[in-house]
Amino acid sequence: MSYQQKRFYLFNCDNTYSLETVEKLLLEAGDKYGFKISVDRLCFGLQRMAEVCERTLPHLVMDYAIFVVHADESRLSIN
Repeated sequence: MSYQQKRFYLFNCDNTYSLETVEKLLLEAGDKYGFKISVDRLCFGLQRMAEVCERTLPHLVMDYAIFVVHADESRLSIN
Protein backbone atom coordinates (compact mmCIF):
# COMPACT_ATOMS: atom_id res chain seq x y z
CA MET A 1 0.00 0.00 0.00
CA SER A 2 1.34 3.45 -0.90
CA TYR A 3 1.33 5.84 2.03
CA GLN A 4 0.81 9.55 1.59
CA GLN A 5 2.44 11.73 4.29
CA LYS A 6 0.09 14.05 6.20
CA ARG A 7 1.45 16.50 8.75
CA PHE A 8 -0.82 17.58 11.60
CA TYR A 9 -0.23 20.32 14.15
CA LEU A 10 -2.09 20.18 17.46
CA PHE A 11 -2.60 23.48 19.25
CA ASN A 12 -3.78 24.00 22.81
CA CYS A 13 -3.91 27.19 24.84
CA ASP A 14 -5.04 25.98 28.27
CA ASN A 15 -3.39 22.59 28.94
CA THR A 16 -6.66 21.07 30.18
CA TYR A 17 -6.79 18.22 27.66
CA SER A 18 -4.09 15.69 26.86
CA LEU A 19 -2.84 16.13 23.32
CA GLU A 20 -1.51 12.57 23.50
CA THR A 21 -5.08 11.30 23.19
CA VAL A 22 -5.66 13.30 20.00
CA GLU A 23 -2.30 12.23 18.58
CA LYS A 24 -3.13 8.57 19.24
CA LEU A 25 -6.48 8.96 17.45
CA LEU A 26 -4.79 10.53 14.41
CA LEU A 27 -2.13 7.82 14.22
CA GLU A 28 -4.76 5.07 14.44
CA ALA A 29 -6.84 6.74 11.73
CA GLY A 30 -3.75 7.02 9.55
CA ASP A 31 -3.09 3.31 9.90
CA LYS A 32 -6.71 2.46 9.15
CA TYR A 33 -7.03 4.68 6.06
CA GLY A 34 -3.54 4.36 4.60
CA PHE A 35 -1.94 7.67 5.55
CA LYS A 36 1.44 8.20 7.11
CA ILE A 37 0.75 10.71 9.88
CA SER A 38 3.23 12.98 11.61
CA VAL A 39 2.07 15.06 14.55
CA ASP A 40 3.63 18.14 16.13
CA ARG A 41 2.29 19.92 19.19
CA LEU A 42 2.27 23.52 20.32
CA CYS A 43 0.92 24.48 23.73
CA PHE A 44 0.80 28.13 24.72
CA GLY A 45 -1.00 30.39 27.14
CA LEU A 46 -4.07 32.29 25.99
CA GLN A 47 -2.16 35.54 26.53
CA ARG A 48 0.21 34.45 23.71
CA MET A 49 -2.59 33.76 21.19
CA ALA A 50 -1.95 36.88 19.09
CA GLU A 51 1.81 36.31 19.07
CA VAL A 52 1.43 32.67 18.01
CA CYS A 53 -1.05 33.58 15.26
CA GLU A 54 1.00 36.46 13.89
CA ARG A 55 4.59 35.25 14.31
CA THR A 56 4.63 31.47 14.68
CA LEU A 57 1.85 30.03 12.51
CA PRO A 58 3.01 31.61 9.24
CA HIS A 59 6.32 29.72 9.53
CA LEU A 60 4.93 26.26 10.34
CA VAL A 61 4.66 23.59 7.67
CA MET A 62 1.50 21.50 8.02
CA ASP A 63 -1.34 19.92 6.10
CA TYR A 64 -3.88 20.18 8.93
CA ALA A 65 -4.21 22.18 12.13
CA ILE A 66 -6.33 21.12 15.09
CA PHE A 67 -7.11 23.52 17.93
CA VAL A 68 -7.84 21.36 20.99
CA VAL A 69 -10.02 22.64 23.83
CA HIS A 70 -11.58 20.85 26.77
CA ALA A 71 -15.18 19.80 26.00
CA ASP A 72 -16.45 20.68 29.50
CA GLU A 73 -15.57 24.35 29.11
CA SER A 74 -18.68 26.47 29.29
CA ARG A 75 -17.26 28.86 26.71
CA LEU A 76 -14.04 29.88 25.04
CA SER A 77 -13.68 33.62 24.77
CA ILE A 78 -10.87 34.86 22.56
CA ASN A 79 -10.71 38.52 21.64
